[in-house]
Amino acid sequence: MTKAIRIQFAGFVGTGRTKKLAKEEFDRQLTEALTGSYAPILIQWRETTFLAIRDLQEGWRQYELAEGRLRPVCTFSNKDRAYIEDCLRHHAAQIEWNGEIEEPAVLTQASKDTREQFASWARWQRRYRQLRQALETKGYDKDEANRAAQQILDGSRHPEDYGLLTVEAEPERRNQDPDGLK
Repeated sequence: MTKAIRIQFAGFVGTGRTKKLAKEEFDRQLTEALTGSYAPILIQWRETTFLAIRDLQEGWRQYELAEGRLRPVCTFSNKDRAYIEDCLRHHAAQIEWNGEIEEPAVLTQASKDTREQFASWARWQRRYRQLRQALETKGYDKDEANRAAQQILDGSRHPEDYGLLTVEAEPERRNQDPDGLK
């Protein structure tokens, strides 16, 4: 059994059965790290400012600028600049979302997929708020209402389990309140 050859330099490691294969792996990693843009990405919207900086080994690092300081948020292994910019825009939109607006201005330059993901997230948030409020109106405390709304939305329980749906014969009434929430 042959021991693997290992070439290591500046945080990059190439391994292979032969010196040639180890060098090829090392060269591949180095080429990948040096390909693409290293220009930082800055996304500002309302009170939220995000900065992403590309790191040679780890991909992109996201920071939030708050009170004059950079606070680390996360690291993306994906090296695609457009993807990272979309992620920052989506995150800023979520933080600053007021619960009403359909598509925040920060998303106008985002990909269609990112805008659709935000719309789906916003629908879920609205539905969650609607369910929680309906449950609290029925007398559930905040913790019970939160738990029940989550169970309804994840499909493990039904609105009827909490007395939220009513059967009505008037179709126009059902059209005004499609979820049947009181």
